[in-house]
Amino acid sequence: MVTSDSFKNLVLSFKSMLDDFLMIIISLVWSIILIFLSPILHLLNQFKNKVFPPPKTIVITGASSGIGKSLAIEYAAPGITLGITGRNKERLEEVKKQCVKKGATVETSTIDITEKEKIAHWLQDFDRRHQVDVIYANAAVSELSLGENFTYEEKAYELVNININGALNTVLPLLENFRKRNHGQIVLVSSLSAYISYVFPTYAASKSFITHYGLTLRQELKNYGVGCTVIAPGFVITPMSDTLKMESLPFSVSAERAAQVMIQGVQENRAFVGFSLPTLFSAYMMSLVPPNLRDAWNSISSLAFPYTDSIESTKSKDQVKYRTSFSSSIFYKTKDTAESSASVSSSSSKKFQ
Repeated sequence: MVTSDSFKNLVLSFKSMLDDFLMIIISLVWSIILIFLSPILHLLNQFKNKVFPPPKTIVITGASSGIGKSLAIEYAAPGITLGITGRNKERLEEVKKQCVKKGATVETSTIDITEKEKIAHWLQDFDRRHQVDVIYANAAVSELSLGENFTYEEKAYELVNININGALNTVLPLLENFRKRNHGQIVLVSSLSAYISYVFPTYAASKSFITHYGLTLRQELKNYGVGCTVIAPGFVITPMSDTLKMESLPFSVSAERAAQVMIQGVQENRAFVGFSLPTLFSAYMMSLVPPNLRDAWNSISSLAFPYTDSIESTKSKDQVKYRTSFSSSIFYKTKDTAESSASVSSSSSKKFQ
């Protein structure tokens, strides 16, 4: 039963949302202003932003599968030199064969991107011999793709080490050379999850770092003639997305299509490339919900998009990690499903890149 005091307190509680309400109003007013300013800002960009020639030498991390693999194959052509890295030597060599078949010159490395000195030495040596035009910091993991070998807390540290430190280890070794040459493009692969405080906190936070680091780094580097583009995919059909265990991914695109969109955006020297459009719009709209109202918003969202959070997925004891016959990616299914599959083999791999 609702008493008069509780009703009064409920009414008074609306005072606490005044800041949130004002945030919504300001967002609306500012959006209207930007509608009129955007054509002018676009024209300024067209005159001020540097136009880069098509790249001849490209470095891609995490190229043994998924988006990285598709990027390498899409770039491959006569006169193109590729430096590709990945932790799975067999898959990386297969990607190399496909690229060489298309006429590209390819060098590979299985150095772990978290090994700062080793990856820096390889990148600088490769740059001395080939002069890199574009470098993609693409390798990353999620809470689910790290698998059962980690506790919840260990996953957080490992994910930050790979997604953040690994990206910095990829980008920073070539920055000085790019600045000296007044040429080069850096591509940081983020995610639209950076805009959604809904699930997988460490992954979303790591991608938020990548997004804001890249967009700010772009401002520092533009005076040196160096470009920086942030790529924020939504759902892409890759081994990492398979770990979500969803029968279908809303508004998803293939890795091949993702690579085409990314390459076009980088060639245009865009600051930010997000896709697919429905996912981009959805993520942006969710980011406009004030933080104090997101608990309720996320409760409503979970009715349409139920999920297992990273705590539950770590605690779950009925998950079996295995590899399928057509891919050495890490998947999760129940024991019954896994044991009934003829294409299952166990894996003790700790990392996926």
